[in-house]
Amino acid sequence: MSIIGSPFPFPSPDPMKIIKTVGKVIGGIGKVAKYAWNVITGKDEKQDEIVRQKGYNPQKDTADEIAELNKLLEEYRSNISSAASDMEREMIVECSEMLQDIMNLFDEYNKNLKVMRSDSVKRKFDRALKGLRGTFAEHVQKRISLDDPECVKVLKLPKESNVKSQRLQEIKQKVFIEAGNEIISRIKDCVDDFSETVEDSFFEHLERAEERKQEKVTAFEEMCKITDSDGNAAESVMLKANYLLAVCECAEELI
Repeated sequence: MSIIGSPFPFPSPDPMKIIKTVGKVIGGIGKVAKYAWNVITGKDEKQDEIVRQKGYNPQKDTADEIAELNKLLEEYRSNISSAASDMEREMIVECSEMLQDIMNLFDEYNKNLKVMRSDSVKRKFDRALKGLRGTFAEHVQKRISLDDPECVKVLKLPKESNVKSQRLQEIKQKVFIEAGNEIISRIKDCVDDFSETVEDSFFEHLERAEERKQEKVTAFEEMCKITDSDGNAAESVMLKANYLLAVCECAEELI
């Protein structure tokens, strides 16, 4: 749902523009991202150890040989994820600030509107970042494994071959970039989803206010049809009508 053209009185410039870009996230992680990339492209003793292993053959390798290779891959994955841990943390911090900007906006307008979904919005805010943590480790776990065809193809190469070393380095860099793109995508989805929750809550509030106003207008019209044959009844009707008009005016001020 677009906020453009909304009857809701957002200030100008539109503060919801923060959901349209992850540029702030990228700009905020320059140094840690550079450090992480230097680690990924630098010398890796665990990678060298994998290169020294004989070519992987799932049909002929013993259970112990496969277990040893899995152990090396687990340590290799851990090194890759550790290299990216600071970068991931900084990206999540930047995302948290973006979400807080939206939450602050919600709180500011909700002081007067008292949106009924305020509790659910706050719960959504608390849960929003949980899905981002561990994104790098999750992707690396999936891609650097005996279940990944591309990784297995590299592991099947003869031991200590230059090709094996080069291909393993290439796949490590590729997986690192993939994981970075994955968390950027998740951050954008996270911010978009939360901002849409906030926006929808306001629109629902406005729709309910409009419905309540229309109900009161209809009720007033019905009461006007009552004959004034009973003076007391007519007086009661007018008192209620004046009350309803005052409520309608109040509702209009909120829209």
